[in-house]
Amino acid sequence: MPVHERDHMSRLIFAAATVACVFSTSAQAQEAAQENTDKPRVYVSVFAGGLSPDAQTFFGRNEAGMLRDIVVDYDAPITAGVNIGVVAVDKPFGRLRVEGELSYRSARVEALSLNDIDRVVMPGSKSSAATGFVNLWYDTPKILGVVRVSAGAGFGLASIDNNILYLVALPAATNGQARIAIPDSNTTFAYQLMGGVELDVSRSFSIIGDVRHVRFGDYQAQRFILNTPGVLGGNGGTLDSVLESKWAATSITAGIRLKF
Repeated sequence: MPVHERDHMSRLIFAAATVACVFSTSAQAQEAAQENTDKPRVYVSVFAGGLSPDAQTFFGRNEAGMLRDIVVDYDAPITAGVNIGVVAVDKPFGRLRVEGELSYRSARVEALSLNDIDRVVMPGSKSSAATGFVNLWYDTPKILGVVRVSAGAGFGLASIDNNILYLVALPAATNGQARIAIPDSNTTFAYQLMGGVELDVSRSFSIIGDVRHVRFGDYQAQRFILNTPGVLGGNGGTLDSVLESKWAATSITAGIRLKF
């Protein structure tokens, strides 16, 4: 075969190989893009579980300068919530998710001390918090093809309601007149740190478990001396002091996630 024909044949083979390589690369890219497009991006989660609230403290003084150092311990805590989120980044190193969260926490007052002296708590005393957060999560790549480990943080607002009623002496030493109330509602900021796991059951459904530590911003609460038994607030009560409150809580929850 003449030299010029061999050169022409070589060019044709090289051109064909180049075209084949381009088509193969394009097909792989389209397949990867299609796979990435098919991955669920939007999700809805619901969760519920137990709460381990820290003792809530109320601290301050009345107009006469008398100390009011109150520590409230809780029992029978519950928490529940819902998240709506989106997978913002999905790469080989893991995922980043952004979500909105609405949640609720409630706990019954188990014990209360005033200036290190235990007081008698009246039935029905409790505290609760309704919260709204914007959360940012990082998820690891899948482990064994089905499990991701997550860590995140959130910032938002909390509406805290206290309905706390107690006696300043033992019931036998009172005729129902020496009752103290902290009936207060406040809105403050809140933030939370989170960790969790997600177990894929199918492409669109997974089971989740999380630990959340929520800390509420300091706020002011009013303490009343009640003149009329069983009446909360200003109707029949005298404002004794305005106290600064601190509160935090840790929850362990389980739930489900639907992915679209």
